Amino acid sequence: MIYLFDVDGTLTPSRGEMDADFKVWFKNFITLYQVSLVTGSDREKTVEQVGADVVDQVEYCFNCAGNAVYKTGELISQSSWTLPNDVEQFLANYLNQSQYPDKLGCHFEQRIGMMNFSVVGRNAVGEQRTRYYQWDQIHNERQYLVHEINNRWPNLQAAAGGETSIDIFASGSDKAQVIKYFGLDRIHFFGDKMDANGNDYTLAQCILQKQQGWTYNVTDWKDTWNRLKHLYPHVEEMQ
Repeated sequence: MIYLFDVDGTLTPSRGEMDADFKVWFKNFITLYQVSLVTGSDREKTVEQVGADVVDQVEYCFNCAGNAVYKTGELISQSSWTLPNDVEQFLANYLNQSQYPDKLGCHFEQRIGMMNFSVVGRNAVGEQRTRYYQWDQIHNERQYLVHEINNRWPNLQAAAGGETSIDIFASGSDKAQVIKYFGLDRIHFFGDKMDANGNDYTLAQCILQKQQGWTYNVTDWKDTWNRLKHLYPHVEEMQ
């Protein structure tokens, strides 16, 4: 049985660090069960959020939507894909035309095998990120960009990631690709972006279509922890 977790928004607050008490509980959970992580972020950001002690303790850490794969802390696979120039130009033009007023810099971030794009920019923090997220809930800017890229470039895939950005990768190189590492093992997958435009969607659908396990669309890390404690109350006894 495999337990597979998204990180940002599932194990941690958005762009934040893992709650200390949850981390103690989760590390106990890892000692009892076969646990892996799958995230759109790179290894450096994942370590910042959950700690190297968690990243290197899990069986697999699939960074950059599975385009960089670490097994018990050792890199075993990575992609060399980069964003095509015409797509980058389309996004740059859109950035200039976007009606969102606060553009704070670091809008493109090339990661291993994927591009992360944000109109507000990765320099946004705290309330700046929240304001954009609330604005986007009304104006659906990220949903529009995902739709445009998926329709204009059939060899690419785009999905909303986190609260402020979208992830873009070569078709077939999204989170769903990680399922090949688990053979026929049954999977419990926890993620917070399982809607059709979210970056957990394709993996969740793959698990369900293959009838290979269960998916849990959580609202935040507290929801994840509450569900786990309900399902596995014996973990509490280890503390």
